[in-house]
This record gives sequence, structure tokens and C-alpha cells, in this order.
Amino acid sequence: MNPMETYLNGVVWALITALPWLLGFALACGVVAWSPLGKLLARYLRKRARTDALLDANNVELAEVTRALATMTERLDGTEQLLLRLMRGDRALSARPLPEVEVTSEALMPTPH
Repeated sequence: MNPMETYLNGVVWALITALPWLLGFALACGVVAWSPLGKLLARYLRKRARTDALLDANNVELAEVTRALATMTERLDGTEQLLLRLMRGDRALSARPLPEVEVTSEALMPTPH
């Protein structure tokens, strides 16, 4: 026998041996797909897809809030440094007049948390 014929003969017999298992697996998948268990699995996967979309939207919103918080932190740091210089009496800052800010009674009221 030719080595190629021997190889092909082994492959064919391996497929014939595995055929009952492959058919059984395909039949089991078909039964599960149309059974209540399969319907439950499909419903779970659809619900999870909606949850993933909601999670993605929440991640986008969280990124926006994080950027806003980083900006506010930078502004707060700059304001603290400015106030410290003013309290120390830094001559370069005292020569420059500060802008006038109108303070209303609403601005002085505490905010509810």
C-alpha cells in the first residue's frame, strides 16, 4: 500500500468512528436549542447584551465625570496657590489688582447634600 493511501484510510476510519459522537452532539444541541432550557439561555444572552450596552453608556459617562473632576482639581490647586501667595503678601501679586466679584446672598447659602 501507498503511504498516502494508508494515511487516508486512517482518516476515513477515524471519521467513521467519530460519526456517532458528532451526530449525537448535533442532536443534543438541536434539542437544547428548541427546549425551554435553550429558550431560557437565549433570553439570558439577549438580556446580557442590553446590560452590556448600559454598562458601556455608564463607562462613557464615568469618563466624562472623571475628566471634569480632574479639571476642577487643577483649578482648585491653582486657587490654593494663589491664596497662599496672597496670604504671604507676595509683592508680584499685590501689585496686580484682583477682579471685583459680586457676592450674592445665594452664593453664601450652604448647598444641600
